[in-house]
Amino acid sequence: MAEPGAPGVLCIMGRRWDRRSSETAFVLRALAGAASRQRPVRVLCPGAPGPARPDGAFDVRPVGAGLDPGTWPSPGQASWPAGPGPSIVLVEPGDRAALAVARTAAPDAVVLELVASIGGPDAEATEADAGLAVTSWAARAAHARGLDPAAVFEVGLHVPVNGLAAEHRHNGIGVEDYLLVLSDRAGAETTPVAAWLAARFPRETVVVVQDAVASVFLGRALRGRIAVDTRTDLWRFMAHARVTVDLRPGRLVARECVESLRFATPVVVPVGTVGAEHAEAGGGRTYRSLVELFDQLADLADPRRRADLARSGRAVADERYGDAGAFTARVAAALSRVDELTRDRRR
Repeated sequence: MAEPGAPGVLCIMGRRWDRRSSETAFVLRALAGAASRQRPVRVLCPGAPGPARPDGAFDVRPVGAGLDPGTWPSPGQASWPAGPGPSIVLVEPGDRAALAVARTAAPDAVVLELVASIGGPDAEATEADAGLAVTSWAARAAHARGLDPAAVFEVGLHVPVNGLAAEHRHNGIGVEDYLLVLSDRAGAETTPVAAWLAARFPRETVVVVQDAVASVFLGRALRGRIAVDTRTDLWRFMAHARVTVDLRPGRLVARECVESLRFATPVVVPVGTVGAEHAEAGGGRTYRSLVELFDQLADLADPRRRADLARSGRAVADERYGDAGAFTARVAAALSRVDELTRDRRR
C-alpha cells in the first residue's frame, strides 16, 4: 500500500513507444525517465495481452489490440494491469482511443494529453483533463484548441547531444561548411527540394539526409551516398554544416532543430512549425516558399550573420533543452500539481 501523500502511479499509453524514429516516442521516453525519479511509471502499448517485456529502464505491457495492428482495443476489451490504479494517465496527441480506454479502466485518474502543434489531423481537442506541453508553441496551440490555459502544464524537454560529434566530421564526407537538408518524405525518391537547392547553389555541397542515408550533391550531380547508422552520425553532419534546412520539423519539439542549434548550426525551417519558434528565438530563419528558402540560404552565406545566429541559437537551445536536472524538476512539479487535481476529484 502506498504511503499517505506518496505520489501516485503515472501510466503512459504509448502507441508509438516502440517507434524509435518517432519524435513522439522520444518525448514519451524522456517524460517517463524524468517522472520515474519521483513516482512509479507504467508503460502500456497495443498488442496481444501477455506478460510485460523489458525495454531499458521500463517494462512495457501490451493491453490488447483493435482490428488494425498498433491500435488500441475497445474500452471494454482492454486488459488493464492488476494492482492499484494510476492517479495520472498520459496519452499521445489526439489519441481518442487511448483516452476512451483510460476513462473506462482508470475512471479516477487525471488524463493528460501531450499537446501537439496547431494544425493537422490531431488538432481537435480530445477532452483530456489537461495538456502536457514540451514547447511553448504547444501550449499556445492548446489554448487555441479551447483547453483551459490553467490546465496546460509546460514542462519543456531535455534534448541531449554528444559534444564530441563536433570534434571530427563524419568519415564519409571530406568537406565541411555544406548545406544539410533533412528530408520531408520517406521512400526511395529524394525530395525535389534537394534538386532545386543543388541547382541554385551549384558550387555548394548539399547533403540530404533521408531514410538513414545521406546523399551528397555537388555541381547538381549526385556524388555519393553515406549510411547514417547512428544518432551520432547525424550529429556529426549537423555539427559541421553551414546550416541545417529541416523541411518537416517534428510537431512536438522539432528535435533535430534543437540538436542542430546545440551544435551552433543555424536552422532554416518553414513558417508555422515548432521549428520556426526556435528559429525566431534567435537560432535561424524561416521561409514560406522555395524562393524565400533560396534567399535565406544566400544571406546566411555571410559568416558574420551566421555566427550571430550560431551564438544566439546555441544559447537559447542550451537554456531551454540542455539541462536534464531542470527538466526533471519541472516534470515533478507539474505532476505534483496534477496530483492535486486527482485529490480534488476523489473528495
